Amino acid sequence: YGMGLASSDRDAMGRAYQFDAKRYQQDVAEDIYSDYDGIIDEVMVDVGSMISAGTPICSVRMTQNREDLTGLLYIPLDKGKRVEAGMTIQLTPNGADVSQTGSLIGVVRSVSQYPMTIQGIQQHLGNAQFAQWIIQAQNSSVMEVVFDLVKDPADKSGYLWTSHVGEHKMITAGSFCTGSIIIERKPPIEKVFYKLSQWLRSR
Repeated sequence: YGMGLASSDRDAMGRAYQFDAKRYQQDVAEDIYSDYDGIIDEVMVDVGSMISAGTPICSVRMTQNREDLTGLLYIPLDKGKRVEAGMTIQLTPNGADVSQTGSLIGVVRSVSQYPMTIQGIQQHLGNAQFAQWIIQAQNSSVMEVVFDLVKDPADKSGYLWTSHVGEHKMITAGSFCTGSIIIERKPPIEKVFYKLSQWLRSR
């Protein structure tokens, strides 16, 4: 819009529209809004840098719908072939002392059919360095296990733990944990007799 007085009501209305449009463009160019409530965990661009549409600028840990959390576990390829939906997972949240709090319980929902690439892991986690670390830590190709936490309304955390004692902290989106999947359960006495029968057959 230009300077000067409007020559008519129609001209004044047109200038008002132009002014509003320019302010809207400035707001869109300068301000960024999220569709979700949450906490910013990481800023991916420098202050004052030029960005284009579709450029990731930050990672947001959502605080909405905490009761619907879904977890991702990355395991070596050879072990991933033995994992099936419905198996139990024992999880240790970062900073938790298992000897005092017990383990957090999850249930396998699905397992990836093929090994995950770094790009695929990065897309799910939103962090390239973390994706690289996962591959290096396993020193092999990895499978992605999607799991659900077992709810327990009676517990402070909202989820089920193997122990009722200890301080169970709130579990939020973006929490880091380690875990183990229970492939099979056998009582110790069964293992003893199995070893004994093997020894007798070898004589």
